[in-house]
Amino acid sequence: MKDPLVSVYIPTHNRAHLIERAIQSVLNQTYSNIEIIVVDDASSDKTPHILKKLSEKNQCISFFSLGKPKGACAARNLAISKAKGKFITGLDDDDLFLPHRIADFLDEYNERYSFICSSRLIKTASGTMQSLPGTSVITFQDIKNNNYVGNQIFIERSRITKNLLYSEEMPAWQDYDLWFRLIKAYGPALKINNHSYEVDLTASNNRISQSSNAYKGFKLFIERHKSELTDSEIKKHTVNDLYNRHVKLSIANSLRYAHSIYAVKKLASLYILTRWPKLHQRIVDCA
Repeated sequence: MKDPLVSVYIPTHNRAHLIERAIQSVLNQTYSNIEIIVVDDASSDKTPHILKKLSEKNQCISFFSLGKPKGACAARNLAISKAKGKFITGLDDDDLFLPHRIADFLDEYNERYSFICSSRLIKTASGTMQSLPGTSVITFQDIKNNNYVGNQIFIERSRITKNLLYSEEMPAWQDYDLWFRLIKAYGPALKINNHSYEVDLTASNNRISQSSNAYKGFKLFIERHKSELTDSEIKKHTVNDLYNRHVKLSIANSLRYAHSIYAVKKLASLYILTRWPKLHQRIVDCA
């Protein structure tokens, strides 16, 4: 199919100061056959007004509203149900697409892979850095060990089915949970190194990985997939959870989790992060 329609879903909640920026980054794509589906998770700010104006101005934008706040996963699932594209991909309301993102995905797409994802740019208070390329092919064994995918994918819409949607009962780790299930169902994913997605980690935006719900999401993820995870993989995810939540551990408590070289390095980074965040940021910037 020449120039297939690509659906882009964006969940949003009380981000009136950011949502137009996110939508504009999709409108700025070099590939033009796109529909944008925004679902407002019952915002109490000016978000609905902004979405109404944008949809009236551009026919490729449609928006829907939830009657009460149900969370990002419910918003994503509603958007997916409204999508018409052959392909579908997502964007968080505080992040950005670079102009070449969708064109690159279409150029690289191969149906032998369950989906495609990409490396990212990460915007912090001290500047922008590139995420490491990581592995190019992400197998089920890879995804069991770590979320090498990130927070967004590009996939054939027909592969997102009733049993392969975001889990609305999970308050965190929802992306990882879905990637885990998709790779299990359809086989390895492909990661391209084009840095086409900008994650905004500036101080003004609170990410769910650092929220009070993060631990609950971690526990649910382990419970759902424990039959397929080894003890060492569960221990690795435990360390990742501690790091994601910026848990301040003493050296003695850190040693309780230091079961591998990976854990030792991650815990050492966590120790610095929770005591000397500026030093930690300088180390990350120089890595």
